[in-house]
Order: sequence, then structure tokens, then C-alpha cells
Amino acid sequence: MPAVERSIIINVPTERVWEAFVNLGEWPVWNHHMREVQLLTDVPLSMDSRACIVLKTGLSSTWEVTEFSPGRSFTWDASIFGSRMSFAHMVEPVSGDSRVVFRIEAAGLTGLVAAPILRLFYARNLRRSLQRLKDSLEEAATSPRA
Repeated sequence: MPAVERSIIINVPTERVWEAFVNLGEWPVWNHHMREVQLLTDVPLSMDSRACIVLKTGLSSTWEVTEFSPGRSFTWDASIFGSRMSFAHMVEPVSGDSRVVFRIEAAGLTGLVAAPILRLFYARNLRRSLQRLKDSLEEAATSPRA
């Protein structure tokens, strides 16, 4: 399956985006298709960390961090239905704001056979998750602290 990549500009510093990336317990706030995300290894998130994601459908998968650049990006991989999924999360500064990029790709027989459906599913979820992350972080940045 060719990769599906989506990006968005979020009007907060990259540090705030990175905090959202590594705070896995809060992921369901901006990933509404997820029921739970739990780190299975020692905190904080780092190279070789593993996490369990449970979707609202009940499907669960274990992801392992395979690339890690603190404050900038991480990629994790999982085997799902015979496909190897790789999901990159990247943030870079752009004029005081942040450009956030999500990229997911699948390799393997299932990924090839189901590529058109996976592309539609992931393109939609990546776009929605990015927009919710943007809304959440920008709202928090403009809200008075209690």
C-alpha cells in the first residue's frame, strides 16, 4: 500500500505538540476511533517502547517504537491482519507554530489486497485526528489557566 500522509499547521509551539504525542493516555481525546492507548513499557515513550491501542471496535494491537527523535518524531510498527503497519508522527517548527505530519503505510499481502479500503479509512482518520489535535491544543493555549 502506498503511504497515506496528512499534515496540518497547529498554532502552538512544537513542545506542546510533542507533549501530546508522548502523553498516550490522552490520545482518545483527539483520536475518537480509539478507546484506549496504554504504554506497556517504562515511561516516558522512547526507542523500543511498546503500547497497546484498543479501538472503539474492540480491535487491539501492540505497537513498538522503531524510530525516535525526542521533540521531533517517532515511528512505531505493528502487525495487523498479516500486514506490517508503520505509523510516523512528526512535528517541526514553522514561524512559531508547528507543522504536524502523520504518515502510515502497510506492507504485506493483506495491505496490498485491502489497499483501497485502508487508504480511505486511514486518510479519513488521519485528517480527523489532526484536526482534533489542532482544536484541542489551540483551545488549551487560549484558555486561561485555572
